[in-house]
Formats: sequence, structure tokens, C-alpha cells
Amino acid sequence: MQEGSLAVGKYALACVRIGEGNDLARFDLVAPDQKSDLDMYVYTASSCDPATITGVAGEVATPSPGETFSLEGAPAGTYLVEVDAYAAGSPGAAVPYSLRVYDLGGTPSVGGLAVRPDPVPVTTGGSTSFAASWSGLDPGAHYLGLLGYDGSPGSTALYVDTSAP
Repeated sequence: MQEGSLAVGKYALACVRIGEGNDLARFDLVAPDQKSDLDMYVYTASSCDPATITGVAGEVATPSPGETFSLEGAPAGTYLVEVDAYAAGSPGAAVPYSLRVYDLGGTPSVGGLAVRPDPVPVTTGGSTSFAASWSGLDPGAHYLGLLGYDGSPGSTALYVDTSAP
């Protein structure tokens, strides 16, 4: 996680490594000031040096305060994330941000994610319900997990914020 604040029109770069066997790489740009506007650009690179950028993996530039970008099956390697301060919530104010990057499947699992009942009973076209629990997580952190079903091409993301009371 990288946190900071930027003057309008300025940017910051963060270097991240996505591991082998990645199922999902998710880049979350969180804006504490809901009246501000941040944009995000994700580049592939051969190192953390901006001169080695090889391509654009994705960009998100909406009028929303924060942005989210996901890459399914992201190739392992180095990524540079550019955080741009497009607009401040108050004139002349700095724009605070928090960048969170999740590498799912490419790094060891954290904690114990479980569902009940296991297996979850499903029928095509039918509805079902289950309970999910995630133990062994450090306090004051953010986690993202994937719940998948055998034989299903899709999965469901599960976000947990252990800093919340």
C-alpha cells in the first residue's frame, strides 16, 4: 500500500511486482476526499525505472474520486502505477490518496478463507446462500480474495477491511 497527497496536476509513481500464476491483479486507488478526482494509469515495465516502460496495461480516468482497475491472468512482471491528481475537493488543497494493489494467485494465500456449507449446493439457474469467513488476518489491513466454483468460469471477489471496528 502506498499513501500520500499530491498537488493538482502532479503525479506519483508506484512500482509493483505481480507474481507467477496470477489469477487477478487489482489496483485500487482510494480517495479519502470524496470531492476530489484522482486518475490512474498502469504500465508494464522491465524495471522500476520509468524509462523502461514497455506498454499500457490499463487506465482509469473517470470523474469519480477513486479508481479501480483489474487484470485477470496478469502476466508476471513489473508494473508502474501512475496516480494523477486531477482535481482537489477544495481549491488549492492537496489531494490525498491510498493505492492498494492485490496479487491474487501469484503469491501465497493469507489466512484461512472458508465457506459453509462446503461444498455449496448449487443448481443451474437457481439461487443459493452460504456464509464466508476469513481467519488469521492482521489487524489494520485490507484483503481481497476470490471465491470460485468448480466448473464455473467466473468467481466472486471478497474484500475485507480489518481496520474497521
